[in-house]
Amino acid sequence: MTAGTIGLWFVMFHVICVYLALAEKEINMEKRIKRFLPAIIVVGCVCVALLVAGFVSVRDDGIPVLMYHHLVPDDVYEEMNCQDNGAVVKLSDFSSQMNWLHDNGYNTIFVSELVDLVKSEEELPPKTVVITFDDGYESNYVYAYPILRSLGMKANLAPVIKETQKREKSGEPFDDKKQPHVTFKEMKAMEDSGVFEIGSHSYNGHWQINVDMKGKTDAFFVNRKVNTKSGHKETREEYLMRINRDIVTSKIILDEKLGNEQRYFVYPYGRCNKDLCMVVEKAGFSCAFTTQAGYVNKHSDLYRLPRLAVNKKVKNLDDFIDMVEGQG
Repeated sequence: MTAGTIGLWFVMFHVICVYLALAEKEINMEKRIKRFLPAIIVVGCVCVALLVAGFVSVRDDGIPVLMYHHLVPDDVYEEMNCQDNGAVVKLSDFSSQMNWLHDNGYNTIFVSELVDLVKSEEELPPKTVVITFDDGYESNYVYAYPILRSLGMKANLAPVIKETQKREKSGEPFDDKKQPHVTFKEMKAMEDSGVFEIGSHSYNGHWQINVDMKGKTDAFFVNRKVNTKSGHKETREEYLMRINRDIVTSKIILDEKLGNEQRYFVYPYGRCNKDLCMVVEKAGFSCAFTTQAGYVNKHSDLYRLPRLAVNKKVKNLDDFIDMVEGQG
């Protein structure tokens, strides 16, 4: 429980005490209301003022799950004008953020450990954070992996499997400016080291499909596909078969390549629906993440877990600290 929350409960406790005191004196209801109403108004105004001023945190106590994508050196960041790309973080910023977590006693955990904590009857431990990387960029292996390993920290990576297959087939060397994807060999090394846990961001579902005859497109996993030539729109059964095929394929490949069946799923574009959650669970994934902002707590739905995006809105280390501590 945050200090702000404790303070709010403290104020409410005193209001209740006043109410009980009035009740003990057997003041009739009409007089009690007249005497008690000003106190309610005053306390309400104080609470609102505290909330507006930021002294009372509205955060539900929980564990922050940080969401990263691509990392680049500072010179490349400037050269490629990455300031407007919310998926790109400067290497110096990432290093500062990880060092702050380390120096301030934060414990980083795998997604599988997060799931165990949510399911357990014990309280969530303080100063615990989950670090996730989406899409599976090779920069996570080249830059994030060494930093995390040197600090004794853990993180989680969810690649788009088809992109990894393309990367291996091309055989091209690593290039910051082309945003290449991580290989299976690199993922294997990351996981075997005990630094990373690997999940899935789909096999090939991080793109958009036609959703009407006019050519409108939307996310692969949360819409029924429309064939603009024949006019046929998927039935629910066809839709379920399509998304199930992609999700199961991603898990089978990861299990075969990495040899570890403990997997989590990340919804492309952060979007999901009831059918998609059901398919992901039945496929054997232990949980799934959205991009909905929030903290994971005991009441969180394991297949609609929230995260906190580390992007261009996090302008400095103070912004990052506020996000982690629940003051942002």
